This record gives sequence, structure tokens and C-alpha cells, in this order.
Amino acid sequence: MAERLKAHGLLGEMAAEFAGTMILILFGVGVVAQVVATGVGEIQSIHWAWGLGVVFGVYVAGRISGAHLNPAVTIALAAFKGFPWRKVGPYALAQFLGAFFAALLVRWNYTEALAKADPGHTIKTQGVFSTLPANGNPNLPDYHQDVRGLAVAFHLDGSRPVISAQSLPLFSVRSPDEFQALISALAPGPAQLLRLPAFLLRHPHAALSLPTNNKALKAPLSYATLPYYAIHAYKWIAADGSSRFVRYHWMPEAGDHRLSGKDAKAGGRDYLKNEIAERLAAGPVRFTLRVQVAEDGDVTRDPSSRWPASRRVFDGGTLELTEPIAEEGVLVFDPTAVTDGIELSDDVVLQFRAGAYTESVNRRLA
Repeated sequence: MAERLKAHGLLGEMAAEFAGTMILILFGVGVVAQVVATGVGEIQSIHWAWGLGVVFGVYVAGRISGAHLNPAVTIALAAFKGFPWRKVGPYALAQFLGAFFAALLVRWNYTEALAKADPGHTIKTQGVFSTLPANGNPNLPDYHQDVRGLAVAFHLDGSRPVISAQSLPLFSVRSPDEFQALISALAPGPAQLLRLPAFLLRHPHAALSLPTNNKALKAPLSYATLPYYAIHAYKWIAADGSSRFVRYHWMPEAGDHRLSGKDAKAGGRDYLKNEIAERLAAGPVRFTLRVQVAEDGDVTRDPSSRWPASRRVFDGGTLELTEPIAEEGVLVFDPTAVTDGIELSDDVVLQFRAGAYTESVNRRLA
């Protein structure tokens, strides 16, 4: 490889990095602009386009420069693989210019569409060209493909147990450390295309959840038409002292219904909020608590483990929502809050969450 790079000279290598990075960003930023500005395509379109951008960028630059296409890759290769440090600056400059030129082309091509979709050029379209935090951002529109949640607190005498559930049926990781690594790998931006595959190579079991979870990310018709899964195991203890481990999930009475990305965008940025208010005005919304019972040998420590579909499942009750109420103060739905007769399992992620929730509240109140 060193002889091949030497044959083309530094300028040739810089030209290859410029061209390869430009192609990567043209595909990646271009598809994001298409989805955001025109409503054509959805999250799978973005995944495929970024992937193709990487492939074609590597095809163009690989034989000349090694196709770094990212200053982080160049620095890592210099630090750990002997790539010459004197080339790091020139490579990074070529990559920056290639990405910048590609972004200019996308901006020029989608000028009218972006102005029509976002006349004020606000945060709504800023994410086409820059990295913004996705998780927990309250300004994201309802049609943004994201994980939804349903947290229920039961106000009992002397206790406030909580069932905290999410719209993804499977949890991808087995420990808090793996979860932190996954969040870092999913940070938005072009580097995600390198970080996420690297994470999956180190944690191949996490890839098993992707096909099922990707389907669950499709935009819902309503908050009332989503199933929600409480991923952790809990120990139920009977009056005679016997115990069983269980997991819960909420099934919507209205059924599971989804929208295409285009239809979700047509509903507006607050379509889920507006829809649930209208639905509740017409009548109550109900969910059934489904309880799955583990048998001996079923794993309770690992939230990513799957219990066999043959395990007994029964209805544990019905949740009825009648009207929206205004939020008051700081709301905390800690899944480690239980009541008499229920104990936490040895699930390491579940046990970690109490401290995480405490830290979150402290930071919000600081």
C-alpha cells in the first residue's frame, strides 16, 4: 500500500481524498435534503444512500489514497498504524474541502425545496448540513423516526410503582457499558457510518435486534396505536413465598397501525400530539398489560435476551386513558420503583437505571 501511495504523490492522494469525500457527502447530505425538503423517502432511504456513498467514495479513492474520507480515520491511522503524520494535515484539508464543496452543491440543488419547506431556515432544516443531537430533543417533529415511550405510575398506598416501556420490542445491549458505547456509536453525523459498524463488530449480538427494531421505528398513526415493551424482568412474589420472573408489554386496543414517512409529514410536526388529543376527546384510549412468565433457565440478567415464544402470556389488566393533563414539576418514571410483592431481577441495566435517573433529575434542577 505504501508503494502505491508513493507512486501517486501527495497531490494525487489529496485529490483522491477530495473526490472520495465529495462523493460520500453528495450521497449522504443529498438524501437527507431530499427527505427533509421534499418528503420523498424515509429513514431506510437515508441508510442506503449513506452506505452507497461510502462504497463509491472508497471505490474512487481506495487505490490512490486508501480512502480515509474522514479526518478521524486519518488521525487514527497515524496514531496506531504508522500513517505519516506529515500527511495528516493535507489529507484533512482535502477531506474538508471535498465535504464543503459537496454541501455547496446540495445546497444549490435544493435551494427552492429547502426555502419552501422551511422559509425561515430554522432548526427544521439545519440538520441537513450539520450534526444535531437527536435523542431527547423536544424540538424534533413528531414525524421524526424515533423511539416512543409509555411510562405509567401507579399511585398506591405508600408506594408509586412504575412501568416504563418503549416502542422498540428488543433491547440491543447487555450491560450499561455496552449501552453507553451504542449511544456514542449512534451520534449523528457521517462518522456514524464508521462507528456503528465498528460497534457491531465488537458486539455482534446487538445486530440481531436491528431487523425487528427497524420495522418498529416506522411512524405510528397515533400514540394509541403502538405497542410498548418494558424490556426488563421483574420477580413476582406470591403470598406463600413462591416467585416467578415476568416481563410486561402494553398492547393497544386500537391495534398497531403505521404511516408512511410521506403521510406522517403531511400530518405536520405535531401530528401525534394533536391526534391523541382528538382521540381522547372522542373517547378513552385503552391498553392491555400482557405479562410473559419465565421458566427455569430463562435469562433474567440480560435485557437483550429473548424468552421463547412458547412461554405463558396472560392479561394483567387494562390501562384506560381519558384525558390529557398539564405537566406539573419534574416527572420521574423510574422503572426500579416497585411495590410489595415485586422485586427487581438481577438485570444489570435495570439496576443501573436508578442512579442514571437520579443524575438526570439533578442536572435538570441544577
